Amino acid sequence: MTLHRLLPLMALILYLCLVAISLLRNPASRLNRIFAYFVSALALWNLGVFMLRSAPDPTSAYRWEVIIHVGVIALPAFYYHFVLIFLDSTVRRRRWLIVAYGLSAFFSLLNLAGSAAFITGVQSTAWGWAPVSGPLYHVFFVYFYAFFVAGLIHLGHAYKRADSGFRRNRTVLILVGTAVAIFGGVVDVGRFALAGTFPVVERIYPIGIPANMVYALMFGTAIIRYRMFNVSAVVKKCAVYGTVGAAVTSVLVVLTWVLERAFDLESATAVWIIAPLGFIFTLLLTPLGRPIEDWIERLMFSKSRGCHETLVALSKQMSTLLDVGKIVDTLVQGLVRGIPLTHCALLVYDEPSRSFVTQREETTSGESAGIASVRGDSLIVQWLKGHEGVLVKEEAVLDPRASHFFDAAGEHLEDIRASLIVPLKLETEITGILLIGEKLSGEIFGTEELELLEVLANEAAIAMQNARLYEQVDRERRRIEVLYQLSRRLATASETQEILSLIVNETSQLLGSEVAALRLLEGDELVLKAWTDSPIAEAFRPRLRIGESLSGSVVATNQPIAVGDVLDDERYDPVHKKAAEAVGLYGFLGVPLRANGKPTGVLYVYTTQRRLFGADDISLLSAFADQASMLLEKSRLAEERKRAEEALRQSEKLATMAQLLAGVAHELNNPLTVLIGYAGVLRSGTDGPSTKLRGRSVEYVAEQIETAAEQCSRIVGNFLALARKHPPERRRVALNRTVTEAVELLAYPLKLDTVRVELDLAADLPDLWADQHQLQQVVVNVLTNAHHALRQTSSRQITLTTRYDPARACVVLRVADTGPGIPPELLARIFEPFFTTKPVGEGTGLGLSLCRGIVESHEGSIRVESEVGRGTVFTIELPVSSTAIESAGPDAGSDLTIRQKKVLVVDDDSAVATLLAEILTIDGHQVQTALNAATALEHLDERSYDLVISDMRMPVLDGPGFYREVELRHSGRRPPFVFVTGDILGADSLKFLEKTKVPCLTKPFAPGDVRRAIHLALAAAK
Repeated sequence: MTLHRLLPLMALILYLCLVAISLLRNPASRLNRIFAYFVSALALWNLGVFMLRSAPDPTSAYRWEVIIHVGVIALPAFYYHFVLIFLDSTVRRRRWLIVAYGLSAFFSLLNLAGSAAFITGVQSTAWGWAPVSGPLYHVFFVYFYAFFVAGLIHLGHAYKRADSGFRRNRTVLILVGTAVAIFGGVVDVGRFALAGTFPVVERIYPIGIPANMVYALMFGTAIIRYRMFNVSAVVKKCAVYGTVGAAVTSVLVVLTWVLERAFDLESATAVWIIAPLGFIFTLLLTPLGRPIEDWIERLMFSKSRGCHETLVALSKQMSTLLDVGKIVDTLVQGLVRGIPLTHCALLVYDEPSRSFVTQREETTSGESAGIASVRGDSLIVQWLKGHEGVLVKEEAVLDPRASHFFDAAGEHLEDIRASLIVPLKLETEITGILLIGEKLSGEIFGTEELELLEVLANEAAIAMQNARLYEQVDRERRRIEVLYQLSRRLATASETQEILSLIVNETSQLLGSEVAALRLLEGDELVLKAWTDSPIAEAFRPRLRIGESLSGSVVATNQPIAVGDVLDDERYDPVHKKAAEAVGLYGFLGVPLRANGKPTGVLYVYTTQRRLFGADDISLLSAFADQASMLLEKSRLAEERKRAEEALRQSEKLATMAQLLAGVAHELNNPLTVLIGYAGVLRSGTDGPSTKLRGRSVEYVAEQIETAAEQCSRIVGNFLALARKHPPERRRVALNRTVTEAVELLAYPLKLDTVRVELDLAADLPDLWADQHQLQQVVVNVLTNAHHALRQTSSRQITLTTRYDPARACVVLRVADTGPGIPPELLARIFEPFFTTKPVGEGTGLGLSLCRGIVESHEGSIRVESEVGRGTVFTIELPVSSTAIESAGPDAGSDLTIRQKKVLVVDDDSAVATLLAEILTIDGHQVQTALNAATALEHLDERSYDLVISDMRMPVLDGPGFYREVELRHSGRRPPFVFVTGDILGADSLKFLEKTKVPCLTKPFAPGDVRRAIHLALAAAK
């Protein structure tokens, strides 16, 4: 089979691949679907051509010509539709689109009907069968090329109006592809038309199919490939190297011809030609040929080379800079002026605002990025964190992953006027964002340039980090030197005034301020004690009240105050303001001097610049203030520090108790409810002749009361054991019992968060000689930490294991959780005092430090093993010492009469649910119970109830959530509610009850309380 016959088959396979790729890449895109229709028509054309070139006779050839024209006739309409969708012009040019499809339908009918007005038959040519055209076939040619030319014109206008290099690049692809297709068609039509006059023309190969393959590939690239190549550069390179190749070939041909005739070499061997040619081409492939290639690249592609060289030069320059300001200026200015760009902005992460704010922006066209900041949790930042490389804004529209990511959350990239969004990354953290505009040349950024930009951004991130570290180290060095010198001078100073003068002078020198002063608190007034020489010092009022002027406000708030311009601050004293304006002082920074946390004075500075002091300045000035405070309160400070540490240790215990209190109240009120309730039931049931109570014996009721009472006693005992202050007391302690009591104490909060607790306690555990209360605190603290960690995971389990190691004569307790684990960098600090990973206000950082102190005081050890994503295991080892081997409330009696009701009782405590059912049944109500909200919702879906009595706090779905779900499902026919609670109501619960007006029954309760609550609920419903 010849290449001539295989070519349409190859084209067919190509088109089918393009259809599959376009639909699989983004089936929701209209542009992709129209492209698939267009390429399908080309595939049908080439299938017909392949079969036509194998046709044995005119009849079968004519049949295949009809099939070919089914695809060919549809091409102009599909092409024109494709161009209009690409240019977003389908609505504006809808009429012409209808005309295109109408003409396509008309010619298709003529073709399928076998009308002689369209094709009269077929004829044999040098390259196979060809159609014999009818009268309307010429009209078809006009229709065919008219819409291709119209699309070409629309694309040309769009290219001129395009505001981004990316869109221009895609437009050029379709323009070139269309031009290639039209050229191939013109060649084939011209060959066909001139064959009768010039028979030799018929020998020209029909290039329509190869041309169509080229332009289909270009169309597909324009809509499918979202990482574009520079079409203009490719075209230029083809033109340049093609021209150079043609010129070199022409020179060689002429030279060969001249030499053959000059030296009569026509009959000689061809080695004399091949050898020099081989030498020339070898020379071009060696490093000696590289300068020629570089010269061509510089001559024809100077703009692209300039961009490449700018990026490389900037990348090298980043590592030589150690000043953040210079790095930012060099990066932004270098990009804008070196490439050059329309504009460029650098956004740097700002911790206080938790967003990326504009640090530097430069423009050459008056255009800006159009955005001052980007939130740190925005989708753009999330995308940049989760993906490598540069985010090309226009490419994100074609990239299904990016377009779906941003569109799904309603956040669009159109708000940012930038061509590229480049992250500055340090490992996985983003420290800045570069917003890069368009090239002034109109070209797009090539793949190599994007890679260089990514490298440059990372180099800039490293350089900025190094610069900050250098500045921090240098500032710390200067601070230490000054503090050291100050300490030496203070040590030799004998007078208080001399010490204070040294402090203000050194402060002024280190902070670069023109004025520094210090005031001390005497009674209710701040007295000026020391200041640097300055004209404004004479205007300082010697005494200020607390809260007066800026220095008085520092003492009043006991916080540092930084002001960029004192003349604009209403707090500033008018006398001082007048003097500052005359001298030219603007910036102010003041920090309090403290003793025992209370302000004893203020140290402050002024600058002649409008300066916003940073955290480092505040820290430095605070260090000087601390020096002054230390000299004035040194002994007292040491004693206060000791008391503060003791108070914090006690606060750790109180914090644990506070977390447990609500759960203990709930767990305690459940058995109390059983006690009070069954006492009332027992009294009511024994009034009659029978001793049977709703199928239950008196013995059963007494057993329930006894069980509830024991549970109350155990809960109260465990909680009081933790809450009380106990003097250290060693006695025989059963570790298994201590572990069990700690688990019982935490049972409710663990149950509420669906944490499963597994106990694997060894039966052969010997007693310990230890402080039982301290060991209980250790177990409670470790369990509480595990519980908090498990809130971050879906699989929640804590396993407590005890074992006896006879060889080492010690008892081992392991507490393992399935939490997120502890990162290695935090693991080494986990037992440090005051170190905590919890948010501010949720932990003192003393819990594990206290645990280690208690365990080590028992001559034991505690260690932790953790793996991120796998959980944490705390192991406590304690030596076995030889010494160790030694009320319900009365029934309200309410006689409220309520007729028989259908009542649904919902409580996760089966005893409470059963008690409520007993009370309600005695009163003649029909009762059904449910132990969780999910079961209750099923009951409500199956039948109607007159009343629902529900616990407020339940696992998974609590009372308020259950109430809202019932309202949602049974709007308009929701039964009245009564809520039951056994613990302290939070602010949210109180607001909920106030809003809904639902009666609340508090545990423990008596039958009369239940009746009153039901009466209130039913009365409110009426």
